[in-house]
Amino acid sequence: MSQIVYKYNIIYIVSINNKMDQVTCMYNTEIKLYCPESDEGNIEYKYRLINLSEEIMSKRTTQMKFRINEGGGEALYYIGVMDDGTPLGLSNSEYIESVKNLNQIASNMNYSVAKIYESVIKNSYIGEFLIRENDANHYVDLKIGVAGNVDAGKSTTIGTLTKGILDDGRGRARLHVFNYKHEIDSGRTSSIGHQIMGFDSNGNIVNTKFDRPPTWADIVTNSKKIVSFYDLAGHERYLRTTIYGLTSIYPDYCLIMIGANMGINHMTKEHMGLCLTLKIPFIIVISKIDIVPENVLEENLNKINNICKNGARKIPYNVKSKEDVISVIKKIKSDGIVPIIQISNVSSHNLDLLKLMLNLLPVRNDYAENIDKPIEFLIDNTYSVIGHSTIVSGMLRSGTLKVNENVALGPFFDGSYKQCKIRSIHCKFKDIREAKAGTYICLSLKNILRKEIKKGMVLVSDINNCKIAQKEFWANIHILHSPTTIKIGYEPFVHIDQVRQSVKISEIVKINKDSDPNLINQYKTIPNTYDDLVATETKLKDLGFTKKRIPYKKYKSKLANYMEQINQLNQSDQINQSDQINQSDQINQSDQINQSESNILRTGDKAYIKLEFLMKPEYVKPTMKLIFREGKVKAVGKII
Repeated sequence: MSQIVYKYNIIYIVSINNKMDQVTCMYNTEIKLYCPESDEGNIEYKYRLINLSEEIMSKRTTQMKFRINEGGGEALYYIGVMDDGTPLGLSNSEYIESVKNLNQIASNMNYSVAKIYESVIKNSYIGEFLIRENDANHYVDLKIGVAGNVDAGKSTTIGTLTKGILDDGRGRARLHVFNYKHEIDSGRTSSIGHQIMGFDSNGNIVNTKFDRPPTWADIVTNSKKIVSFYDLAGHERYLRTTIYGLTSIYPDYCLIMIGANMGINHMTKEHMGLCLTLKIPFIIVISKIDIVPENVLEENLNKINNICKNGARKIPYNVKSKEDVISVIKKIKSDGIVPIIQISNVSSHNLDLLKLMLNLLPVRNDYAENIDKPIEFLIDNTYSVIGHSTIVSGMLRSGTLKVNENVALGPFFDGSYKQCKIRSIHCKFKDIREAKAGTYICLSLKNILRKEIKKGMVLVSDINNCKIAQKEFWANIHILHSPTTIKIGYEPFVHIDQVRQSVKISEIVKINKDSDPNLINQYKTIPNTYDDLVATETKLKDLGFTKKRIPYKKYKSKLANYMEQINQLNQSDQINQSDQINQSDQINQSDQINQSESNILRTGDKAYIKLEFLMKPEYVKPTMKLIFREGKVKAVGKII
């Protein structure tokens, strides 16, 4: 939402298109003017709630239910604010009655009310309240990725927040977050860690309420909102792991950790660029401010503000008070600002503000529309537990999974899918009977071995058109940086949601200012199923080539000889042998294409390219985002 804040003789005007202007103000006041109320979203303005009849009370109850549904289980109410955003305020008696009626409306729907902020200006009261539903079988699930350079304090901050302890400056808090012994020895994260933090209906942290170390099931049972932290690797060596974490989990927000004593480096910019590419709003958290000299901190803050304005094209917003947190919550979903908060995990400086922000952050990714769609479960990892069948974990992107339901697992090396049965479902170590789209869960699968499952596979509804197995696809890409030219035959390593694999560029159609806007319609990926691949394999066999269940890379030379013939057979099964071009002419023609300027890509170029997986078919669909990194080459795009 946009907002006008009069403060310290400066008017900060944040418009709906997320651009900020500054003008001088003649008076020093702190009255906030909000933008007009939106008909959508989970924010509601109420000037006053007094003298309510049963009919009006019923309408207000229905309205609150709508706002709760819009916010995925929570909503923000402002008392004393007009629908046009004018904060007129109420008298003491009117304010008390309005708050009483607000609690009554919430209790009618079994919702809880927690006061966030209350201001009194010239005997006029304005209140801001958080409304949450009290459903034992439902909680708000907020996913937060934590990225940043190595030694920026990512694991330490997660350990401090989730375990309720302060760090001793020597890595005490991060020991509770690491997954492997070598991470403890080196002090550096090399895998994707997963920790949770719970809030009750009043916004209090649940993790620290127990006399003993709580289990995840304890935290989930006593919480109305769960913040799931995904601790990503910061070292450049593990950049692919970090990219995989952001593309496969797709968090609501990302915390970019920056050490106050180190400032921004190339890995920090890399992680910020990933968030911008994937359109994930991020919050900059500056850690270790207790050990940094004042002049160094000020210099690093100037660099951070500069890269936010000129690099990310966003407005840096320094969070120093509770009022700043509330202001951030209203605008962060629009992805127009970058909140910046300074903390110390040793002295606990501003940790309370960070916790408040996490408690109030709204869920950004809405999966409500995907609940009734076919099942799409992206496999992230596999486990073996004694006494149980094969266990997989990952994100349920669409559909509803139930125990004893039959699903299809794949694609395998030949593009086929195998039917398996769900024996049990666990979410945050809690046994559940069904899971809906948007949850990160673990499944116990029957009739499948762990060694058969690879990262990038999916579980889908056992319907033929859902069993996608794509060997080739078209993508619209933008070359962000490339020290060399990119030609046909180039083999980068790509990230497409949960898929990680090397691909080969087989065709390039360069885009320039004179290109036809409708050119994209000529280059679209046609989803292939296993049956389509079988038909292609039949044509391969007719040409004397037999594909085995081993990587295509070993057969590149043989594939190259037949590739042109396969393309011709796909276009027409009735091509006469006399019309085919001999192999030598094909090679000469291919060399000419490779040397053509229209098929060479450099930094800043945009193009439609046809890509082929080198190892095996994958589950990819149009509109999926694509990132490829190969050395210093960086490119982004999406499947078309």
